[in-house]
Amino acid sequence: MVVYYRYYQYSRLATLVSVTSSALAFSSAFIGAILTAGFFKDYNVVYIVSGIGLLALAAFLYFYCSKVLSAKINAKAAHKNIRTKVGYTLIYCREHPEEYDELAKVNPAFGERYILTDEGKIVKRKAE
Repeated sequence: MVVYYRYYQYSRLATLVSVTSSALAFSSAFIGAILTAGFFKDYNVVYIVSGIGLLALAAFLYFYCSKVLSAKINAKAAHKNIRTKVGYTLIYCREHPEEYDELAKVNPAFGERYILTDEGKIVKRKAE
C-alpha cells in the first residue's frame, strides 16, 4: 500500500488531515475498483453503482481533502504556531535567522529561551 501525503512542517493537524484523507482515498479507490469491476459472481447494479460512488469519494478525498483542505489548514495553523509555540518558532528561526528579533518580541517565551549568536545561529540561552 502506497499512500502519498504532504508533510507540513509547522502544522501537525494539516499533516494529519493529509495522511488520513490519502489513506481513506486509497482504501475507497481499492474497494470501489473491486466493486465496479464486478469480481463477484453476479453483476449486480448495486455493486457497480456503489463502486462508482466509492471511486468518486476517493477522488474527492484525495484531490480536495488531502491537497486543498490540508493546505488551507496549514495556512492558518502555521502562522499561529510559529508565533505562539516555542518549538515551531525555533524551527522557523533556524531557517530564517533574520526574523529572530521580530519573533522574539511576538513570542516572549521563545526570546527568553533562545538567543541569536554573532554567527547567525539560534542557540539555547545559558542558565544564569
